[in-house]
Amino acid sequence: DVTITVLPEAQYQPGFALARSDDVVIIGANTAVIQQSIDAQKGDSLADMADFDTAVSQLPSERFMTIYMDGTQLISMIEDMQSTMGLLTSSTALTQLQEGMGGMAMSVTFIEPGVQFDSVSTYDPEQLADAVGMNLNADIKESSTLGYLPDDTLFYAGGKSAFDWEQYRDLIIEQTGDAAAYDESMALFARDFGINPDTDLLPYLSGEFAMTVVPSNSGLLAEQLGLPIDIVLFLGVTDEEVIASNITTLNSSLTDPQNGPIAQINQREVNGFTLYDFTGEFDATAMFTYGVGRNYLLFSLSSDTVANLPIDGGNTLRESDSFKTVLDAFSDNMTPMMYLDMNGILDNVRTAVIVNDGGAEEFDQVTGVIRPLHTIAAAAEYNDNTAHQTVIFFIEK
Repeated sequence: DVTITVLPEAQYQPGFALARSDDVVIIGANTAVIQQSIDAQKGDSLADMADFDTAVSQLPSERFMTIYMDGTQLISMIEDMQSTMGLLTSSTALTQLQEGMGGMAMSVTFIEPGVQFDSVSTYDPEQLADAVGMNLNADIKESSTLGYLPDDTLFYAGGKSAFDWEQYRDLIIEQTGDAAAYDESMALFARDFGINPDTDLLPYLSGEFAMTVVPSNSGLLAEQLGLPIDIVLFLGVTDEEVIASNITTLNSSLTDPQNGPIAQINQREVNGFTLYDFTGEFDATAMFTYGVGRNYLLFSLSSDTVANLPIDGGNTLRESDSFKTVLDAFSDNMTPMMYLDMNGILDNVRTAVIVNDGGAEEFDQVTGVIRPLHTIAAAAEYNDNTAHQTVIFFIEK
């Protein structure tokens, strides 16, 4: 027999009950929930579900806590979040998600470098392909740009996977519910800027990308805010010549006297990239740069930043001791997806504070609490109809 203790609802709203069954303490909102959990020990339980077994088996064995939600619960949570945020998603997409998702298991594990968070999702790749616009069983590889970035890179998020623009396009149209409006918006862009993103840009993306933040004394952030960093975005392309030609067409439209002109464009050959510094028509300061090279479409706030990247030799992030230490904390089969140097970010923000305010005592007091959290990194692995993501918070002892 099991004794269920119910605490007074007047003190514990909406209700609180607990019981001990063998060596397990069960806590629930009411006796019905407790009874259901006890009965499950003798009948069909969560442990008998294949999705649960598959997902949980890939979590660290030394985990401190485990959470599991099935596909229906996940979709309900997504719907509630979208409703709260005022976002809309087509019922068809949600149905496909619900039919394709098996479940998700999550865990928290205390490890030597810090705290590790894992999530493992099970899914039907064919069902989910239409809902998310990608092949989830495709290999996820690290971006080659890790060998282009300096060893003191502050932030990196990237990867390489299969990309099918038509699949994404269909998903966008389905979610907006208006194909005519989509086509019209693309046509208007082509009229104003000379190229149609739907036909002249997006179909040529390869699926590789990298969003990075690196130290730099060039660009708007450094020159106008005193924040010595710059942003560099890499997008892999399948046909560099086509993209280069379309950029030339775009530049002609931007500098066409009949259109204003909108801007001044200055071309530079930098580190294997043909870059175009975008400057306002009446402003001598370059606002940002963009261009193509080495099979990438590139955006940055300054071409000088790109010129200083160690692309053809030098100390890179991929070979740095700090990055290798981070990689060693993940499973061997995982692909690095994100890297954040917290102390590096704080140091650069501190520089801006000193430049703008003349002192950093208050900043040091506030940030001193979080300084031990020196790095945050994430990695992922997709195979056998499962997606395993790991995030580690590296904390100095």
